[in-house]
Amino acid sequence: MRRVLVVGSRGALGTVTCDAFESKGWQVWGLDVVGETSVASRYLAWSPDSHDEVVEVLQKTPGHESLDAIVHTAGGWKHTSIESNGFVSDCLALWNMNAQSVLLATHLAYTLLKPRKGVLAITGAQAALEPPNSNLAYTVCPYS
Repeated sequence: MRRVLVVGSRGALGTVTCDAFESKGWQVWGLDVVGETSVASRYLAWSPDSHDEVVEVLQKTPGHESLDAIVHTAGGWKHTSIESNGFVSDCLALWNMNAQSVLLATHLAYTLLKPRKGVLAITGAQAALEPPNSNLAYTVCPYS
């Protein structure tokens, strides 16, 4: 059985991604900042402070060393605009949410994917394909 870890599994894109892999017979593990860890349901909660814990749980899981794929679907969104007084702090918060999850997915790929056979996919957003708009904080995140 092929195995995939979906980073950002509780979001809109992550949920659909998990469903798609499950419908094709893959064993799916989910990782997100929402919810609580439940090894029985193959779901792990993550925060920057719990990174080492998550890696440890995954490494103790039978077959962990044989992940076929890690798909990063995580990301943050917060409505803000360049005119807002909180624009810079909003941008920094979004940068942290998006960049940290990409770094996590990259580290997990190095640690847990099948050597020379595993795939790491980092998804983007439509905003990355369009010119920036007044909601710049959202637009810059896919570039992280």
